[in-house]
Amino acid sequence: MTATTQVIPWRCQVCTLGAASLPEVCPFRESRRTGGTQLLTEGEVPQTVWYLRRGRAVFGSLTESGTLGACGVRGSESLLGLESLLGESMPHSVWALTDVVLCSIDVTAFKAWMGRLGSPMGAVLELALRESGRRAADRQALEGTAVQRIARFLLTSHQASGPDDPLDVQQRVVARVLGMRPETFSRALARLRDGRAVARGRSVRIANLDALKKFANI
Repeated sequence: MTATTQVIPWRCQVCTLGAASLPEVCPFRESRRTGGTQLLTEGEVPQTVWYLRRGRAVFGSLTESGTLGACGVRGSESLLGLESLLGESMPHSVWALTDVVLCSIDVTAFKAWMGRLGSPMGAVLELALRESGRRAADRQALEGTAVQRIARFLLTSHQASGPDDPLDVQQRVVARVLGMRPETFSRALARLRDGRAVARGRSVRIANLDALKKFANI
């Protein structure tokens, strides 16, 4: 009985992921979606990894009014849903902005194809994914009112340092980092102090985490 050789399509041979799979057949499967189709949902752990081969996708979060906030656009050769590797939920939703050509794979098959995270390359990938998530949170922290921005910045700084290393920083430093005018920063900081979220004094020091979270609206 003569063995048959599976022909690998040319588009897969010149594709970044397809070429990485050679001489085997790429495990991703091609599909198409129309513009406006939701691909990934904010708050859910992705069960599918999408490779955007052609078209545009938009990511962002829906506000209470139903509008799209903090959005960004991705083009071809973008991987969507890599949060699944860490078992983390999506920080935003993803929609097809135009008609798109996608290649998809379920999370279990993707992990098997990619290889173990316990290798040096896997460890670097995991650290890069976590850093990417932190940068997305950093960008979100710089949005909103002056009060929200200061509150989010303080919460992010607190999470980075830990409870055993309380944040205590000069006012001018925080104002400079957030790019605020001194008078704007002073008014916003006064509101946080009146709300007992930030301690009074010449430096900026968290007094009450729960109160600070309310001001940050998270």
